[in-house]
Order: sequence, then structure tokens, then C-alpha cells
Amino acid sequence: MRRAVGAIVLALAGACARTPEVAPAAPARTLDAPFVADGLAVDVAVVGPGAPTRAFRAPAEVRLDATRRATVVARVEGVITEHFVAPGDTVREGAPLCALESRELAAVRSALLEADQRADFAQAALAREERLFSREATSEQEVLAARRAAQEADLSASTAAAALRALGVDPDLTLAAVALGSATRHGAGGATAAPGASALEASDTIHADLGGLARFVVSAPLSGQVLERRVALGEATTAESVLFELADLSQVWVEARLPVATLAELTLDDPVRVVAKNLGLDVTARLSYVDPRIDAGTQTALARAVVSTADAGAALRPGLFVELHGATAARERAITVPARAVTSADGGRFVFVRVEGRGHGAAAWEAREVELGQEGDELVEIRSGLRAGETVATSQLLLLKSVWLGQGGEE
Repeated sequence: MRRAVGAIVLALAGACARTPEVAPAAPARTLDAPFVADGLAVDVAVVGPGAPTRAFRAPAEVRLDATRRATVVARVEGVITEHFVAPGDTVREGAPLCALESRELAAVRSALLEADQRADFAQAALAREERLFSREATSEQEVLAARRAAQEADLSASTAAAALRALGVDPDLTLAAVALGSATRHGAGGATAAPGASALEASDTIHADLGGLARFVVSAPLSGQVLERRVALGEATTAESVLFELADLSQVWVEARLPVATLAELTLDDPVRVVAKNLGLDVTARLSYVDPRIDAGTQTALARAVVSTADAGAALRPGLFVELHGATAARERAITVPARAVTSADGGRFVFVRVEGRGHGAAAWEAREVELGQEGDELVEIRSGLRAGETVATSQLLLLKSVWLGQGGEE
């Protein structure tokens, strides 16, 4: 009788394997014929597609966003003469940070002014020679010589302007400031100094102009907060001297090192959570970067999430230790069952499948071997042994196994 029932079960399983909905890659193995578990309340689940997920958590650190920070250097040799901001201040892009006096800058500005004046004179001389040539009052050779001189003067002016831009100074603003100062000093009579002024007074005016050319105002390269001020008033600087550290704290990076197995199941833009229980912090973010390099010693790689401090508040600061929480998922549309439906028996992994219409009533069960794939915290992928739509037990597995053994099942 037992062999007959087993033959019927195998025949039905073979018939089901020929339907289009069959999922198993290999024929399922049953431990014995279906058995009856009358009076046992069993929770069930329907086999179907899903994506098994496995939660993970890793220690992480809050860091400054490297794309939103700046180290401000002097660019020129000089002496700090004035401070406009202090650590902790919030500044906008282009706001003045400090001022210094630089003889190097004065020399470059003076070279620009001289080259600019020579270019103006050369252009005026060229225009004059061209007018004379049109009246046949000069030779073509004189016109060509004047044109060559104008081109050389323009080149010198362009070179001086480029040298000034390399120091972070706008040459047009320098020329405009000098022109404005000259127009302010000159009256209707065109005298630089007041009537009756001595040569010494005129010399003082020239020295004042040179002092203005030496003044250099360092500006903020971005909007943000002043993290550090490294120079004091009267301190001498070199071109490489670091003056300020600035950062835009509107968003920060949260970085953690994750094992290779976890990284293999993550993709960019996956949702993660930044958690600091002691601060009551729990913020949702997105995975923005995964380092393609694996650390050979720890077999981990860097993963990063970008978090807006507007969502997290003042608690999320650079240097804070937090946890990065997330979940990994298997391929979509996998055949899955609840993880609690799987048990071990006869050296394999099995589930109890409810059997319908086999003469055992509504409480007939079949112990069936399955091949597992991705194992998540709640769902388990089934690679073979089950079909979508079948019903499996999700509770009372130990009692079902006891009933099955008591009705003749093989251990």
C-alpha cells in the first residue's frame, strides 16, 4: 500500500512538472507518502515570486563633503593686516576673509599698469602714423614699425594681466580702481597735487598709490562656514600659507566599510538609514558611492551615503560615529517562501507542502526536499523543489515532523 501511494505521488509530481508554471530546476524528492495531521492548526503561505532581503548594519563615520570644502591659501607673499571673519562665521561666496600687504602683488600690478599705458601709447602712435600715411606724409615702413610696436605692447599687457589673474586678482578691477583714483585726484586743471604743493607731497601721493597696489583681499571661494583661521594679524605669509578652512555643511558624507558579500548585493541609490540611538537620530539616505577597490586585509570596501543636514538637524556633525543600516535583495521574481517554512530532515532542507484531493482530507501534508538560493531575513529563494502557487506550512514544523514520523515517515 505504501508503495502504491508513493507511485501516485510521483506520478502527480511528474504531471505537474509538465505544466508551464513549473519552477524547479530538478525533480523534487519526497521523504514519504502524504500524511494526515488532523486537529493541528498550521499557518500557511503560498509559494510565489519575491526578493529575499537580508538586513545589515555597519559602524560608520560622518565626514565633510569633500566637494563642498575649501582650503584657502595666500597665493602671494605678504603680511596679514586685517581680519574680516572668525571661526564659526557663515560666509557667502566672494565675501572678504582677510587682507594682506604684498610687495609681490604691488610689483605685478605696477607691471600691468605700465604695460597698459605703453599699449595705449603704441595704439595712439599707430593711429597717428596711419593718418599721416593716408595723407602721404609718412612712409609705409613707419606704419609697419608702429603696428609692430603696438602688437608688442598689447602682448606685454596681456602677459601682465595673466600674471595678475594667476594670483587671484582681476586685472580689469585693478585698472578700473587706478583710473578712478586718478580721476578723483585730478581737478579741472589737471594737477595731481593741490596748487602750491611741494615735490615731497607729490611723492607721498605716489607712495599712497603703491600702498593701494600692494593691498590684497582674500575672498571666500564658496558659501559655507569658517571652520578654522590659521593666521594672526601681522603674520608673514608665503604663497602656500594656509589661511582658512571653509566647508558647506548643508550636506555631509556617511562612510562605512562593508564586506564583499554585502557589497555584491548592493547597487547605487539603494536606500539606507543613518542611525545614532544615543542621539535619537534615524535618517533615511541613498547609497551614492561604492569604492571599486577591495581592501586585501579586511575584504571590505568603502560605501558612502550623502545626507542632508536639514533632515538630520545639528546632531549630524563631521567626526560623529553612527551606524549605517540597510538591506540587500536577491534577483527580482525569484520563487520564494518564508524562511520559517524551511526545516532540516534526512540530510537535506525540506518544506511541508499541503496536498489537496488525495483522500486524506484538508490536512494532508507532504515533506518535500528543496534547493535553496538567496537566504534573506524573512524570505528564502527556492531554486528547485516547489512551484509558484503551492501552499507550504509556516508554523508547527516540529509537530508536523513528529506526526509525519509517527505515521511511518523515514528519519
